[in-house]
Amino acid sequence: MKKSNSLWLMFAVWGLAAMSAVALAYVLNRPLVVASVAPALAPMETAPIVAPPAVPEERVIVLQPLTILGSRAVVVAPPAVKQLHCTDMQPLSQGPAGAKVRYCE
Repeated sequence: MKKSNSLWLMFAVWGLAAMSAVALAYVLNRPLVVASVAPALAPMETAPIVAPPAVPEERVIVLQPLTILGSRAVVVAPPAVKQLHCTDMQPLSQGPAGAKVRYCE
């Protein structure tokens, strides 16, 4: 991007930001206008009382009993520390100075 285009873009962004700040200040500082006119009161019309609709008969669906078959998962215990083959503590190739790590298989 050319230097002149960059400057125009920068001034456009800053100009929009300034206009947004002015608009926000205007909205926040303007006085509240409260309507002091009471709404016209119209006579309430009463609706005729209607009986609630009749509830239809309950329907019962009878299903055959279901049997769900499953199997237990075999849980394997994690290997004991004695079974791991670990190296001696070695300094880290990256990271804080003096930190050490042990590699295990």
